[in-house]
Amino acid sequence: MKAIVVGCGRLGAILAWRMVEQGLEVVVLDPDPGAFHRLSDPARVRGIAGNGTHLQVLREAGAEECAVFAAVTNSNPINIAAALVARKHFKVPKVLVRVSDPERVGLYEQEGFHVVCPTDSAAKAALALVASEQV
Repeated sequence: MKAIVVGCGRLGAILAWRMVEQGLEVVVLDPDPGAFHRLSDPARVRGIAGNGTHLQVLREAGAEECAVFAAVTNSNPINIAAALVARKHFKVPKVLVRVSDPERVGLYEQEGFHVVCPTDSAAKAALALVASEQV
């Protein structure tokens, strides 16, 4: 199964590697070719320097055959734009979007995207630690 990850920051690199460990064929897109140093095994993950919202870059990455698409840059507008292109143009069945604003999570979920909100996840984890008896 083919997956595309847009963004090769810490989250994108870790996500790509874990997808490879689960048997997926992964392509990572990032406009900065220097970002690919974060990939723990570049021989098993293909990196393409380019914008994950551009049709030609997505075609080169194999978006037509893609089953999983994850837009996980640190830019909400880029993530939602890439996710919309993946869903609407390439008909990718599973689209994940990183969103930093918890107030927008519901909006993106209504569009049918799987949403990851690091801000909300960190706040929930911290609150659980505060509420636990082990503090």
